[in-house]
Amino acid sequence: MLEESDWTKYKQIMSGPRGVWSPGLDPLTALGVSETDPKERARYAEIWMKVESRRMELELAFEVERQKAAQQLLGTKPVIDNREWIEDWNRKYNSMTQYIGFFVTDDCLEDCEDLFHEVSASVSRTARLDIWFAGDATAESIGHWANHMKIDPEIVRARKVTLNFESGKAAEFGVDLSSLPAVKVMDVETGQIRDYE
Repeated sequence: MLEESDWTKYKQIMSGPRGVWSPGLDPLTALGVSETDPKERARYAEIWMKVESRRMELELAFEVERQKAAQQLLGTKPVIDNREWIEDWNRKYNSMTQYIGFFVTDDCLEDCEDLFHEVSASVSRTARLDIWFAGDATAESIGHWANHMKIDPEIVRARKVTLNFESGKAAEFGVDLSSLPAVKVMDVETGQIRDYE
């Protein structure tokens, strides 16, 4: 989305002080922070947002596929044989007292924003939010949904929030797939499931 003149300007910027202050700085950021013309600065900001939004969608989509592949290939076996990492993971896992199941379709965007943000705000150190996508969701459409909801990919990698294909989980939680979105809360110790309040 950049023009040839932008690339020339970028090379000039990076050959000066900015290249010393921020070596390896990406073109859009370098152009944006160095621009003095408000109109051009706004153009760079708009391009940056489009690129960043797409990047996050793709990262989240890849994380969905990575989690799926890990489950298929490893099952419950840890990804790496590292005792300290395993013990740390177990401590975090055992500290969980609740799993919050958020059942939704990938096309529920604006209509699901308020409910999602309310539910995600209730997630604490002892709770995990598992989002289950029903219907014909794909990894890319899930990534788009997560990006729309402004879910940080780092939170997904840390598994405080998980993005999943529904794959029969609704029945386990007693969720009617014709009445989505739906939120259920499972008590880890007792296994009891209740409606989110």
